[in-house]
Amino acid sequence: MNETTGLPLFDWQPSAKVEPFPFHQCRPKVRHAAFLVVENDRDRAAACLKVIEDGIRRHLASGAFGPKAIEKEIEAFRQAVSNDVNRLRYEAAAVAPDCGGAA
Repeated sequence: MNETTGLPLFDWQPSAKVEPFPFHQCRPKVRHAAFLVVENDRDRAAACLKVIEDGIRRHLASGAFGPKAIEKEIEAFRQAVSNDVNRLRYEAAAVAPDCGGAA
């Protein structure tokens, strides 16, 4: 109990938890990474994604997040990029002319 007020309510402190920034919801970063994957060959795309993921890892590590939280965020970012790659490829296929088939 607090000696100055005599009320236990003022002694209560909420527990604080720091959450990492959700990079998978950062649409410009996800779209940029997806564009790099679609526009480059497999090796170049993998190298570009590694650079982006390393930057995210460094940013989260500087915030004192553990490896488990960092990998969880990286995995969510990869899933968001994968979804955007599928969207870009679907849109590209939808606007491409149909060259196969009988005339």
